[in-house]
Amino acid sequence: MADRGHVQKVILKVALHDDRIKKKAMKTTSGLPGLESISIDVNDMKLVLLGDIDPVSKLRKWCTLN
Repeated sequence: MADRGHVQKVILKVALHDDRIKKKAMKTTSGLPGLESISIDVNDMKLVLLGDIDPVSKLRKWCTLN
């Protein structure tokens, strides 16, 4: 297995009230270097990212960190 670096789980609270916002969240986060996994919990309005990432700089404008 390859060395995965520092893998972390980042949970972002995002107002996922329509499909346009969900698509924007997926598009923005999928381009993050080191990202291994993305999951969306629509009921709790959370976006969960897993990998060797620093999402704060790109996502700070439209979500809050938990």
